Amino acid sequence: MVGELYSPPVPRRRVDRATWEREIRPVVARLAACDEQVADTALGALRKVLPSYREVGDQTLRASGLRNSAFVRKTLTARRLPSEGELAEAAVAGAERAEQGVSVSDMLSAHRLSMHQIREFLTEAATAAGCSPGVTLEMVQLVWALADAVGVRLATVHRDAEIEIARHGERQRAEFLRGLVFGSVAPAEIRRLGPAYHLTPDLRYVALRGRPAPGTTPEQLVRALRGSIRAAGQHGFIDVLEGDVVGVAPRPPTLEGGAGIVGVGPPADLTAIEPSYATASRVLEVAERFGLPGVYRLEDLSLRVAVAAEDELGELLVRRYLRPLEKLGVRAAAVLETVAAFIEHGLSVKATAEALDVHQNTVRYRLGRFEELTGASLERPVTAFEVWWAMQRDWLMSGGAATRGPAGSAL
Repeated sequence: MVGELYSPPVPRRRVDRATWEREIRPVVARLAACDEQVADTALGALRKVLPSYREVGDQTLRASGLRNSAFVRKTLTARRLPSEGELAEAAVAGAERAEQGVSVSDMLSAHRLSMHQIREFLTEAATAAGCSPGVTLEMVQLVWALADAVGVRLATVHRDAEIEIARHGERQRAEFLRGLVFGSVAPAEIRRLGPAYHLTPDLRYVALRGRPAPGTTPEQLVRALRGSIRAAGQHGFIDVLEGDVVGVAPRPPTLEGGAGIVGVGPPADLTAIEPSYATASRVLEVAERFGLPGVYRLEDLSLRVAVAAEDELGELLVRRYLRPLEKLGVRAAAVLETVAAFIEHGLSVKATAEALDVHQNTVRYRLGRFEELTGASLERPVTAFEVWWAMQRDWLMSGGAATRGPAGSAL
């Protein structure tokens, strides 16, 4: 209800009904005869002060001015403000201006300017017609109350239209992004719509798919990735799609502060970005399973992708190299840590001892216990690789709860 948004001053009725009708009738008639002139005067003033209306045609603005004049005449004749339905009819321009890109403040300025011209014309007409001061005062109060009531409704309609326009834009953006990464957008559409999203059709892009870290929203991850890409002087097209962060960028972004995990596909043309997105999705899943925050390409995860995929081989290696260590009880953790460090430091006893801050003989003893229980020699590169695979698999399947994290954490 208008009364809930704005309470217009109730004009004091200084004259009786007969006097009002007798004196206001020629003033209303004068406005009806000259409303096109009044609308043109308002149009000329608007063009001087509101450049944002350059995209709105003269005919459209003149029609709005004539509509304002008609509602003023109706209000003065009825000696009351319009009903809710009438106000809705008066505020149809609110949606039109939103669609034309006119801000709500400029729209309200234009409305006030139009009503000001009408009020000035009516004041002069009332003087010329010899209206009494009471009729003139009440007339001006009614016009101002009408201007405010219509202005409130215009602002409401404009806001609702802007929200709907934004939603429509978001839907279009999501549909284009979805079609892009799933390969359902035609090349002609990419060339036509790509520039609207800062995409250069002839440039090669990498596909991205990511998920935020706990306590971080997808929108925060989107902002972080966009900021990284902008910092490199480039533009990406990244948004939230069905809960995941999805997009394309000229190059892999960086991500600081553990904001999430992002998989990156190989470079590809925008018309063939679907395989890149499939790779990015696979990389994301593997990095997420290993609990590795940051941005990763397939080559960054390397053999971890195979570890995550080869279930049967992984379980065989776990049984072969890790299960025998259960005989050591609580001491198994120290042996596993030493074996992992030994593999990570190039099978060097000295480097392993320095990394663990223990004596070299301690390293040799623990490695010996491992070889004794498993019957495997870590001096053989193939064996060392198989042990690394087993430890990766065991850590992965335990959800990060294994005694030792993934061996060789440097990617």
